[in-house]
Amino acid sequence: MEKEEEEEEEEEEEEKEEEEEKEEEEEEEEEEEEEEEEEKEEEEKEEEEEEEEKEEEEKEEEEEEEEKEEEEKEEEEEEEEEEEEEEEEGGRRGGGERGHYLLRLANDLRK
Repeated sequence: MEKEEEEEEEEEEEEKEEEEEKEEEEEEEEEEEEEEEEEKEEEEKEEEEEEEEKEEEEKEEEEEEEEKEEEEKEEEEEEEEEEEEEEEEGGRRGGGERGHYLLRLANDLRK
């Protein structure tokens, strides 16, 4: 009788140990899955940030290019206005061709 009780207790204890081991393994697996998920989320977040930075840089480059084009356009308009004014002044003085020559010379010197 006693022997049977001992065996029964041993079996119960073994089952209990096995159950505990199984629970520990499940917990470890869950922890690993959580860590992997966190790493994945972190990587996605970093990729998003890099993409945003890239887009911001492209936007800034476009704005700089537009500003440069605008400045060039303004310079061209100013030069045209100056040429017209100088031609008008040359025409009033009777210089005509001479005024045009001076205008070209002035523009060449500016360059």
